[in-house]
Amino acid sequence: MVKRIIPLSLALLAAVLLTGCWDYRGLDSMAIVVGMSIDKNPESDNYMLGFEVIDLTENVKEQGVTSFLLESEGKTLFEATRNVKRKIAQKLYFGHMQTLVLSEDLVKNEDIGGIIDWFLRSSEFRETLTLVISQQKTAQEILRAKGLGSKINALEIQKSAQEDAEHTSSAVYAELYDIYNTLESGGHELAMPAVHNIKNDEDEVTELNGTAVFKQQRLIGYLSSAESMSLLFVLGDLRGGILTFSSRDGEADNVSLEISKNTTDTSFSYNEGVLAVEIKTDTTAFLYEIDEPFDALDQPRVFALETQAQEKIEQNLSAVIKKVQKGFGADIFGFGKMISQADPALWKTLSKDWDELFAGLDVNVIPKVHIANSASVKRS
Repeated sequence: MVKRIIPLSLALLAAVLLTGCWDYRGLDSMAIVVGMSIDKNPESDNYMLGFEVIDLTENVKEQGVTSFLLESEGKTLFEATRNVKRKIAQKLYFGHMQTLVLSEDLVKNEDIGGIIDWFLRSSEFRETLTLVISQQKTAQEILRAKGLGSKINALEIQKSAQEDAEHTSSAVYAELYDIYNTLESGGHELAMPAVHNIKNDEDEVTELNGTAVFKQQRLIGYLSSAESMSLLFVLGDLRGGILTFSSRDGEADNVSLEISKNTTDTSFSYNEGVLAVEIKTDTTAFLYEIDEPFDALDQPRVFALETQAQEKIEQNLSAVIKKVQKGFGADIFGFGKMISQADPALWKTLSKDWDELFAGLDVNVIPKVHIANSASVKRS
């Protein structure tokens, strides 16, 4: 009995003493990357990378979490990433990376698919990386800007982009896996958030600035922040934002509705060779601003405001759809994808000439607005 207990005890003791992660690395051996930028050197055509890295040398209690920027260059993305080891002893750790910034020049002249493929092939990067397009001269300028809510700009950009659809609806939101799925699907071109740097007091900060529009994997133009709201309406991704319009014909906007909820239903018809798309939106909103006397119990007046809001949405959406059709010829709305999923045989026929068909497509927008409350002024 004793002979059996002794080996068992030794085995249990060894298990306790040897327990641990086989690939464990301490913080002092890692450089934690939270943001990354990609540019191209116009002279050598090399990739120029910027890495926003958490600074673990500072006193966090006194100064908060801060970061510094590492730069590297190489003929390929992988080589450029490895070359950064010449400047820092620690190994770069990408498990907490949140934001990837691509330069405008890069994605105008190079297919974005190759870049996305490299990031997805690596097991170090998250599939939920937030991607943005820099409207500065370089992408690295975005990482160099100061964050307001956080000193780490990559985290600030990621949070702003992710929460935008709930507050201002000024840009689409794109994660790494979303972009890959869009590139792999037929009848849907890519759209991504655009950012630029602006002055805020004495600091240069990063701001969302509309949507970058792609066609065949390359950047071809932008939608403004206001136009991006209409894009989100069409995509069914709108969750908030402010809708302004005029309650007096021909005058400046004087009414503000805060959007609480929106659903979008998109359908198509194909009769005798004629293709048409219908977009129905159903929006619930709160009245938060109007510069004239208003009685919340006056139902005809409330109905009139709802009608005016519907007209404004119809105008905005139709204008953006026309701009994208005629100006870009890029189906960022996913109309082609909708057809391919609903009727693969029809899509096989239409896909050959989809660029031409999309540009001339008849799109009918039918909005519905419900004003849920009037935010009435309290009177004593």
